[in-house]
Amino acid sequence: MTAVALLIACVPEGLPLAIAIATALSTDILVEQNLLIKNLSALEKAGILTDIVVSKTSTLTEGDSMKVSTLYCAGDQPEDNPCSPHIRADVRDILESCVLLCSDAYMSIDDNSLRYVPDGNAVDKCMFNWLNNIGVPVYEKIVQRQREFELETKLPFNPNTKKMTVVYKIKERGQEFVRIVMKGAPEVVVQKCGWRQEEDRVDIQMDESDRIKFLDGVVKMVAG
Repeated sequence: MTAVALLIACVPEGLPLAIAIATALSTDILVEQNLLIKNLSALEKAGILTDIVVSKTSTLTEGDSMKVSTLYCAGDQPEDNPCSPHIRADVRDILESCVLLCSDAYMSIDDNSLRYVPDGNAVDKCMFNWLNNIGVPVYEKIVQRQREFELETKLPFNPNTKKMTVVYKIKERGQEFVRIVMKGAPEVVVQKCGWRQEEDRVDIQMDESDRIKFLDGVVKMVAG
């Protein structure tokens, strides 16, 4: 009874501290799931939420519902396999490398199959699944990346800049190189593009009219 009496006496004074610690620990767990909590009190209110209202451009994705259905490259969209058009070998290698280098996804072991499967950020996980589906050994490529590339800087995706950028240092044949990879909204990324690939696989330097034409094509593609 003495222990119970002491516990009852101490809880009121220690309760605010206990709540603050529990809230902070919960915030760390959510950060690992790519969810940024700006207001700690929001966690307490989240327990009684009944409706979530988002803008028309926001998405709430759960599980493996997000998938790559079609990949467009120089107007090439084969009907037999829309996710794997006939991309020139060097362009495909660059695309695969960019997906692997500029990503918040990772590989984890599935409890049921005991195999490495993509996990983490929903969009990046979707891209890793696409690589797996077209025959790219994602886990082996990630191990190779960790061995050959040294991450210098990482600028996470920001809704204001609409892009994510990573900077890697590469050592090759006794020399050091820097590789910068950026991904994001089409209207942001296209401003950094200097070349485009024509349907005959010829690289042509881009100008502002090409960028406008590209963005018009993106709008039409999204509109269906």
